[in-house]
Amino acid sequence: RIQPDHVADFSTAAIGFTVLLGAGGFAVLPRVARPGRWAALSAAAPLLILIVAYWRLQKFELGIAWTLTALALAGVELAAASVAQRRRSPMEPNIEIEIALAAYAVGVLGSTIAAAALGLGEAWLTVALALHLPAIGWVEGRIHVKALRWVALGIAAIVLVRLVLNPYVLEYPLGPTPI
Repeated sequence: RIQPDHVADFSTAAIGFTVLLGAGGFAVLPRVARPGRWAALSAAAPLLILIVAYWRLQKFELGIAWTLTALALAGVELAAASVAQRRRSPMEPNIEIEIALAAYAVGVLGSTIAAAALGLGEAWLTVALALHLPAIGWVEGRIHVKALRWVALGIAAIVLVRLVLNPYVLEYPLGPTPI
């Protein structure tokens, strides 16, 4: 548990590491031998830091600020994916550029899934995950990165496990507005 007088230090460190790993990893892409690995680091680290910060500071309570932060991160990941897309060459396919594009595409999807989970609550996580499956299929159809098929398979497995192993799935209250 973080003491109240250490929240500012923790938040500053989280933002610093997010910028260092996210923006720093993206900045070195044109100058490294394996840009796919650096793209994976710069796509995954900010999302993981956001989730850890949410866990430590918000204690898994719903918060619109966290949802908006995750959506902003999705926008940044989308911009990075756009840059990676422009580096692709249909004449000379480069597996590293494909990996970079897939990493940022997964980052966008992961950030939107996180936004849904942070804003809707645990009961809606399965729905949010399931709704992302068609989006992953659409993205894979547009950019043709086979790694996204494995991501979709993993998410489908998570949805299936959450539905099968949850004995209360049919007993969740719908509330006054079911949609």
